[in-house]
Amino acid sequence: MSKKIIYTKHLLKGRFYLHGDHKGGHPAYLYKKRDNRNMYFVIIFTSKKKSGRVKLKRSINPDSAKDSYALSKPAIAKRRDLSRMELTNMRIDKVDKPTIEVIKRKR
Repeated sequence: MSKKIIYTKHLLKGRFYLHGDHKGGHPAYLYKKRDNRNMYFVIIFTSKKKSGRVKLKRSINPDSAKDSYALSKPAIAKRRDLSRMELTNMRIDKVDKPTIEVIKRKR
């Protein structure tokens, strides 16, 4: 079964996109945007435990058994930092939504 990949010209709030960096990329949840200033507020997720990260109770990827961590502060990304590809199989579980709301308020 093939996975559905959506390529879009405009980024939509409440969706997951790939946040690229020099080492590859991480899933990022877009929760606020300002198109005219090229500012996109995202929460970046990873699977490695380090300082400055909050462990989620459930993984954002339902197909993976690895633990998920969210960076404790949201990031401001430019359009070039986010891919056009929307990650359709990612989601935030109900039990983790209060944690995500706390992270959103930090910026």
